[in-house]
Amino acid sequence: MVFETERLILRPWEETDAEECYKYAKDDRVGPAAGWPVHTSVENSRQIIRDVLMKPEIYAIVWKETGLPIGSIGLHRNDLAVKEDEMELGYWLGVPYWGRGIAPEAAEALLRHAFADLGLQRVWCGYYDGNYKSRRVQEKLGFRHQWSTENLPVPQMGETRTGHVNLMTHDEWLQRSEAAVTGRSAGGSPAEDEPIEAAMTFVRSLFAGNADGHDAAHTLRVYRNAMAIAEGESCDRMIVALAALLHDADDHKLFETEDNANARAFLHARGLDEDTVGRIIAAINSVSFSENGETRPDTTEGRIVQDADRLDAVGAIGIARTFAYGGRHDRGLEDSIRHFHEKLLLLKDRMNTAKGKELAEDRHAFLLSFLREWEREMAE
Repeated sequence: MVFETERLILRPWEETDAEECYKYAKDDRVGPAAGWPVHTSVENSRQIIRDVLMKPEIYAIVWKETGLPIGSIGLHRNDLAVKEDEMELGYWLGVPYWGRGIAPEAAEALLRHAFADLGLQRVWCGYYDGNYKSRRVQEKLGFRHQWSTENLPVPQMGETRTGHVNLMTHDEWLQRSEAAVTGRSAGGSPAEDEPIEAAMTFVRSLFAGNADGHDAAHTLRVYRNAMAIAEGESCDRMIVALAALLHDADDHKLFETEDNANARAFLHARGLDEDTVGRIIAAINSVSFSENGETRPDTTEGRIVQDADRLDAVGAIGIARTFAYGGRHDRGLEDSIRHFHEKLLLLKDRMNTAKGKELAEDRHAFLLSFLREWEREMAE
């Protein structure tokens, strides 16, 4: 069978998909989180397609724009789903496509097939501790937590983990489907519970009344810059988004907090696991120009957010922010102009990403034209 959504086609796997499968399954951020090892070669992926993926009710997630597989989703029976009227949902997605709502979109189509076509009464789904992205997908779909098990064997990885088990029944799916048609709430997570939406609300409150260029408007521009850059990078878009939104939450120029206390408090309140929090904090700590200078962040996410923040320091916006900060802190015009040479003019050549470098070119040119006009008028 083949299923189609707005952006996706779900179709059976083919051996000719091996190269695309390997492209994403070789990334150690994909398989290990789900309990299986990285693929080691195209031939290894081809063998796994033959032995594992070319089975009934397992589908390649195909991106319509390219016609190529970007992940996998399927229904299967195991020690969790043993009855005839129940199956377990499993899925994985290539890193470049994370954070776009693709897994929920694919899962909605397969759940409709499971309950409406196959007549299932229960669909199980699970995730291991620390796999926050999978947990969020299941929450968005409406799965309910049933139990958690510590020291659960993960045979393919040769280790034990804490596993969490969720369930959706036919009646629950039907209720949510009817609610989607009528526009009523089906009891899913409200918008304010979404981490990114909540972070936007948090920073608007945190920076209320600030007018020195480190305000909520700056943060939201950095977020938009970061997500634009992330489109062309292999990264965790959730990490990028939250690091961008929280990058100034503990700025020493604004707050007297230690160890990213504001950001950590927000992230812990959202229920994020320590690994995810640590990755977000690491990205945040790599942003500051004064503290990092020419140091290139270790992670792709850090490099993206650093570029996004630096883009907001150049061009017309950068000029406006420089004088806003100077005025707020009693810095004269000459001191503000000195800041151009000490920082702003250096940023173009310190961009990390191709998109960041591209966007910085025009903004850097505008800085130079402004300084030329400044010098001309000052010489009159």
